[in-house]
Amino acid sequence: MPGARTHWHRHPLGQTVYVAEGVGLCQRRSGPVEVIRPGDRVLFEADEEHCHSAAPYRLMVHWPSTRATPTTT
Repeated sequence: MPGARTHWHRHPLGQTVYVAEGVGLCQRRSGPVEVIRPGDRVLFEADEEHCHSAAPYRLMVHWPSTRATPTTT
């Protein structure tokens, strides 16, 4: 959906967003809005509040990747 977005959120172990297609936007809380394009990789540090979205009137395909919490057996 053009302009689709996430709400402000954070991940305990961080998140990496890989952009595959389209044009998007990302922002860290209190930081500037960054334009992201295919081939870009954005790293959000652990517990860093952020959001990411498609640009207005644009589509964006991306793969968000988060680390799993370690488990012990």
